[in-house]
Amino acid sequence: MQGLRLAISNPVTITVDGEQHAVPEGITVIQAMWGLGRSMLRNVGCLGGACGACVVSTHFPGQMF
Repeated sequence: MQGLRLAISNPVTITVDGEQHAVPEGITVIQAMWGLGRSMLRNVGCLGGACGACVVSTHFPGQMF
């Protein structure tokens, strides 16, 4: 599992394009993507996680796609 290059207390695991990454708890999806080196500039919305402009697909263990 890959992750951000900093000490992470309370990591959250996200999967991006089939790869798992440990990211800090409490950051937005866009902040996590930037931390993973993804240069996302379009459709980032408010950057605060409140406006709903970010397109995110969530899947839980055992859930059908």
